[in-house]
Amino acid sequence: MDKCNISLLITESDLIVRENITEFLMNFGYTVETVVTNKELLEVVSIQPTQIVILECSEKEHDVIDIIRKIHSKDKSIVIMVMISNPSIDKLFNYINTGIHNILIKPVSLNDFRKTIESAVLQYEENFEYRLFTENRSLILETLKTQGVSIFNSQTNHTDMVCDN
Repeated sequence: MDKCNISLLITESDLIVRENITEFLMNFGYTVETVVTNKELLEVVSIQPTQIVILECSEKEHDVIDIIRKIHSKDKSIVIMVMISNPSIDKLFNYINTGIHNILIKPVSLNDFRKTIESAVLQYEENFEYRLFTENRSLILETLKTQGVSIFNSQTNHTDMVCDN
């Protein structure tokens, strides 16, 4: 997937950091939108296609886990990461247990930030391909059937379909 087709939505309360992140990621060809609060982020996710979300976890943001769950309930292919300063071990485990892609501990070097975004893009592509396959499985199988392709089911160890032309 082309970087231009990847939309990142990032919560960052600090204006200067928001501007720097946006400029940095746009230089790599990403579409970036930033918001100040996680509540705003949730509103944007509900109306706008988004592939990667980075939530800021601060003392003011107590509802991060709930927001992660709401985003996943909307679209499981969205890759979610959190940025946090001075995390406790309990918080880290709580975030990890929600199925997020990564945790960025502030301050984050731009190089590490870029690598983490690239990793998230790869994860999104895998999620997206899997979702496309599962949503179109019957169409794919029917197409293969009309082309005379045998499908082997590894779970049952037998051929599910053999078609002769």
